[in-house]
Amino acid sequence: MADRFLVSEVQQVGIESSPGSAAVPTIQFQALNIDIDTALEVDEFKPSGQLPQSIVAPRQEWSSGSLTGYPTYTEIAYALSNVLGAATVTTPTGATTTRRWLWEPSPSTPWTPKTWTLRRGVSGGTAEEANYVLMSGLGLTFSRTSAPEISGDLFAQRLNYAATLAATGVTARNNVPILPAQGDIYLDATSGGLGTTKLLRDFEYQWSISDLFNMIWPINSALPSFAAHSVQAPTIDSMLRMGNDSAGTALVTNMRAGSTVFVRFRATGATDSIESGFAYRLTIDTALKVMDAPNRGDENGLSTLEWSFRNVYDATWGKFVSVELLTDFATL
Repeated sequence: MADRFLVSEVQQVGIESSPGSAAVPTIQFQALNIDIDTALEVDEFKPSGQLPQSIVAPRQEWSSGSLTGYPTYTEIAYALSNVLGAATVTTPTGATTTRRWLWEPSPSTPWTPKTWTLRRGVSGGTAEEANYVLMSGLGLTFSRTSAPEISGDLFAQRLNYAATLAATGVTARNNVPILPAQGDIYLDATSGGLGTTKLLRDFEYQWSISDLFNMIWPINSALPSFAAHSVQAPTIDSMLRMGNDSAGTALVTNMRAGSTVFVRFRATGATDSIESGFAYRLTIDTALKVMDAPNRGDENGLSTLEWSFRNVYDATWGKFVSVELLTDFATL
């Protein structure tokens, strides 16, 4: 049997029509990596008077892992759809190839995630396949002095170790990275004012949702792995590191009053990068409440304040988060 080298391993992803329904791979990510392995729960028993175990019995088998990578204006649609469900996709007025993807998940009704089928292996050699690949959360970090990050934990049904890679039909999207120099952050007191007040001494922005999904395990001998996923109350957080100046200390008022602030992160690609009049763009709007006292820090000698927030539902706005992506394709 030929050796399998890590550097030669390929990851292919297919979008499932329904969670757990195996899909033929159609895309090979260029800026996202999926690390996944078998997870196993085993029960053990040792009778009195005996030193070694007499029973070591498998109980649950699934796959567990994580997603990491560099956020791009194209592949981020796959990660967002996996966690937040299908976007509403429209064509902006005057556009031809530009598409507007919008995620505004309900604060109460569970949304249906766009799960993946993953194949990982080497061409002409061995490979594994996992169905029902589902991210239980997603994290995004943007800074001017370090590479942007996208991450999230994930789980899937048990691995098939006898799979093979797809030989045809797998393509890669136009790879357009979200550059650190393309970002702006706005902080406003009302949802109607979102995008008005641009921050000038802002150094890092994070938004994350975690522990959103879990596995359902019915007693059913026909099921080799978990049957479906459940929706849990997630933790939705944000962090903003600002200068220790009048803008940074203004949030003390919100902290003490428990009032909501509205933050917009927007990254915009090069002019006409999709077509004439339209550029790649990612916008994340959130309603936030301060959840902790600020931590004082040091940004290359500049005094900073790191503010931690909880992402909350705002009744006037009617949302807790709105994510808009302008990109160059209409379907996953």
